[in-house]
Amino acid sequence: MTGTTTPEKPRKKKHATNKFHLVRDYLAEHFDIRYNSVSTEFEYKEKDQEDYKPLNENNIFIKMCLDGLTFSLNNLMAFLKSDLVPFYNPFTQYFQSLPAWDGKTDFIQKLASFVNLKHDICDRFDNHFKKWLVRTVKCAMVDSYFNKQAFILVHDKQNSGKSTFCRFLCPPKLSNYIAENLSIDKDSRILLTTNLLINLDELSTLSKIEINSLKSLFSKDKINDRLPYDRKNSIIPRRASFIGSTNQAEFLNDESGSVRWLCFVIEKIDWSYKEKINIDNVWAQAYHLFKTNFICDLTGDEIKENEEYNRQFHITTSEFELIHKYLMPATKENNDCFMSATDILLYIAEQTENKIKLNTNNVGKALKMLSFAREKKYPEKNYGYYVIKKIS
Repeated sequence: MTGTTTPEKPRKKKHATNKFHLVRDYLAEHFDIRYNSVSTEFEYKEKDQEDYKPLNENNIFIKMCLDGLTFSLNNLMAFLKSDLVPFYNPFTQYFQSLPAWDGKTDFIQKLASFVNLKHDICDRFDNHFKKWLVRTVKCAMVDSYFNKQAFILVHDKQNSGKSTFCRFLCPPKLSNYIAENLSIDKDSRILLTTNLLINLDELSTLSKIEINSLKSLFSKDKINDRLPYDRKNSIIPRRASFIGSTNQAEFLNDESGSVRWLCFVIEKIDWSYKEKINIDNVWAQAYHLFKTNFICDLTGDEIKENEEYNRQFHITTSEFELIHKYLMPATKENNDCFMSATDILLYIAEQTENKIKLNTNNVGKALKMLSFAREKKYPEKNYGYYVIKKIS
């Protein structure tokens, strides 16, 4: 009939017959699945459970096959590695779920007060501890930021509670994200990205090469390595911050400087902090300071002061002690003489009547650690040092 239209028939609902639809629907019905972007692992829980656990794709695949689904393990893995599986960051989840700091109670200082220090350096400890905690939050939350300094407790006895205090800083909800010690291989580099804290509790047993390798890790902001079971390298941000302890008073051996180490000599630790301090409150305060742009990096004056303070932790050589005993740094305008490294070695040998065997390389390293400036003297164009001879 003219002017009339035939009513459109309702479309039939398309049944989910595509294999990926079947996989998606089955998994959504039985499990909650997420990808942990810190541990780089898939996690799951069954619908009637509360806690997530690492997903074993083979177990899931077999269960689905036993329930009558026909598809390949590759299809399951393709689905898991797609954008259909939500990402989960345990660090973001933890910090954002903390109760808001009340703005008054200094929980960080309260925890610090349980550490009794030598040499009356409480203010220094409190300041650096607060800054280090805030840097730890920032390192975990901001991909382009890394915590340059390791926070180290020094005590000359075992069983003083140093390591236990360090471990206490890792909150229970993030207990899977603390590592103990490091080597210098690829697996250790990966630990930089999968942990909140790395506890260095065996510093006194490490060699010079190992100590200096650790120092190089402090400066990494990311890694470029192939993760387990991956086919190619991935660039992943560094998230871990370093804390540690040693019972060796002298453990630093890098003449180029020690700005990466924040060291504190302690008398004892009051163990009651475990009952009196809720570590979540400490991190809530640190997270608040991070969000409000608290200045957590070391100032120029703090870097200089830390270098000076760390001199006591350097491994001293005979060359270091003797140069410090007989000479002091000078300037071109005010000096006793200009000496080459060899001149200094011969001068020290003369003062000690050749009773102590000296090493030329150690002389150069000691001069650098003692802040002797290496300069060129004209017109001879010889390299050496302006020095003042101490009266012995």
